[in-house]
Amino acid sequence: MKPEEMHNKIVDFGKHRGELWTRIPLNYLRWCVNEGAHEEEAKAELERRGSSQLPKIELSNHAVDRASLRLRKLWYTDTDKQIGLWTWLHDFCLKALEEGYLKDEDEKGKVIMYRKVKLKFSKGNFYPTLMTVINKNR
Repeated sequence: MKPEEMHNKIVDFGKHRGELWTRIPLNYLRWCVNEGAHEEEAKAELERRGSSQLPKIELSNHAVDRASLRLRKLWYTDTDKQIGLWTWLHDFCLKALEEGYLKDEDEKGKVIMYRKVKLKFSKGNFYPTLMTVINKNR
């Protein structure tokens, strides 16, 4: 599918059913590509927007919520409060994937231990998604 064909094309599945592909949030398009859900249309729309480069990692809303409750102290000690939680958690996860140790792995994803924090990632077609955060001290 070509990017110019995305105008007037309507989403026929999921929570954005009935909406134009050109109105779909960027993170939902990336999710579609990573999960293989209507990948062709999502890639074409990303290319049309000039956003075809995929991220290295995705953070689920649940994981960000958990981090805000369980990792606030670590976030405050790591930063000078100039970096928001989402940005800090994103960078923390990238470091965890590089430097942390693998605690468990199956076909759905893996659990990484990094700085006394357990991070559960799901596998995607192109990049992992942080699904939840578990503080080891709890």
